[in-house]
Amino acid sequence: MSLCLMSVARMKRPHKHSPNWPTPRATIPSAPSSRSSKPPLSLLPRLGARREGDQIRNPQSSHPVYHAVDVFVDQGSRHFDREQEGDSLAERLYAHLETWSITHLVADATGVGEGLVDWLAVRLGRQRVTPFKFTRQSKAALGAAFLALVETGRFKYWIDDADQVGSDGWWFWQQAAYCLYELPPGGLLQRDLRWSVPASARVSTPSGSQPVHDDRLLSATLIAELDRLIKEGKLLFGSAESAVTPGFDPLDELPGW
Repeated sequence: MSLCLMSVARMKRPHKHSPNWPTPRATIPSAPSSRSSKPPLSLLPRLGARREGDQIRNPQSSHPVYHAVDVFVDQGSRHFDREQEGDSLAERLYAHLETWSITHLVADATGVGEGLVDWLAVRLGRQRVTPFKFTRQSKAALGAAFLALVETGRFKYWIDDADQVGSDGWWFWQQAAYCLYELPPGGLLQRDLRWSVPASARVSTPSGSQPVHDDRLLSATLIAELDRLIKEGKLLFGSAESAVTPGFDPLDELPGW
C-alpha cells in the first residue's frame, strides 16, 4: 500500500520535499497492445518529461494546485497485526496522518482496503474520509481527471531524490515511466481510458531486479477525486488569518477632550 500526502494550503510543519516538474531519466518502455494496432502510450511524458523551454498553461487562480509532500509506503504487512508488541500497520498509518493534521483523506477502499479505510474513518471522523473503489469505469474517470490536473500544471511531485535509486521519488517516477495508457477507437476518455503498470514490469536496482508496482502512482492519482469533490462543492477548503485590531478611544476625536 502507498499513501501520498498532498498540500493545498499551509501545513503545520515544513514540506518534506520540494515539489516541482521533473526532467526524469527513467526509460520509457514500449509494449505492444493486444487490443489496438497502436502501442499504448507512456504516462511519463504527460507528467512532465517535456522539452526544455516548453511551458504548461497556468491554472486559473480559483483552482487549487496540489503538491505531493510525503509518502507512506508499506508492502506486505497485515493491516491489523502487531509485530513484536509494536504498532500495527493501521496504527502507524493513523499516527502518520495525525502528524500531518490532514484535512481530508481519499483512500482506496477496493477489496482488502475497505476494512482499513473504515477503521481510519472511525478514528478520523467519517466526514474527513472518502472511500474510493476502483472499477474499470471509475479508474478510467480517475485517470482522465488526473491527466487534466497534470496538463494544466495543477499537480506537482518532488524531484529532489528522483535520481537516487530506491528513494521515494525515484520509485514514483519509475512507476510513471512504466505506466501505459490507451484509448480504444471511438472510446470516451472518462469512460474507456485504460491505464496500468504491467504486472511484468521490473527495474534494476543495487539489490537486483525488482517489480515496479503501481502503489505510489495510484495513491497520487486519487488527488483527482479530491479535486472533483472540491469542484462539486462537497468539500470546502480555504485559509484564514486572525488579527487583533488596535483599540482606540472615540472621545479622543471630540473637541475639547
